[in-house]
Amino acid sequence: MSPQSIGVVITTYSSPIWLSKVLTGYESQSLKDFRVIIADDGSTDETRVLVENFRARNTLNTDHAWHEDEGFRKCQILNKAIAETTCGYLIFTDGDCIPAPDFIETHQALASPSTFLSGGYIKLMNRLTPAAADYPLTYRSKASICDANSQTITQKKVCFYPLAIRSQSKEFYLKKP
Repeated sequence: MSPQSIGVVITTYSSPIWLSKVLTGYESQSLKDFRVIIADDGSTDETRVLVENFRARNTLNTDHAWHEDEGFRKCQILNKAIAETTCGYLIFTDGDCIPAPDFIETHQALASPSTFLSGGYIKLMNRLTPAAADYPLTYRSKASICDANSQTITQKKVCFYPLAIRSQSKEFYLKKP
């Protein structure tokens, strides 16, 4: 069963540089028929301007749910974003997780009733932000589709390309492809 309307809910808080990279990742999706819902936990005007600039590009269908910064209220802004959308299938991610080009397509292909799709990620380091813009981002991971009892049904390889990954206290830098 393929979902009729897909929405990607992206949580963010005052990280416009990362959000820009994430939104660029969604502009590059192989499947274009989806909505981006930014759940903003009180970011500054810099994030609002960024979202408006992406809207002006006309490459993403974008909603921006925002509330005042009164401390950590991520769950409240998520609830607001969910309540405001009409999408029938929601994918939840964070404002520092750059998607693979087939991320939405993979979700659409693997969606089925009474299941959830879960995948991994590699956390990029903040101090690499300027350099990361110059490199393609990839890494290899597996996405698992599970039934309601958390039993793995199948796995699909998902590829991303990171500039660097952190493992414990060591950093590993990848060469530009």
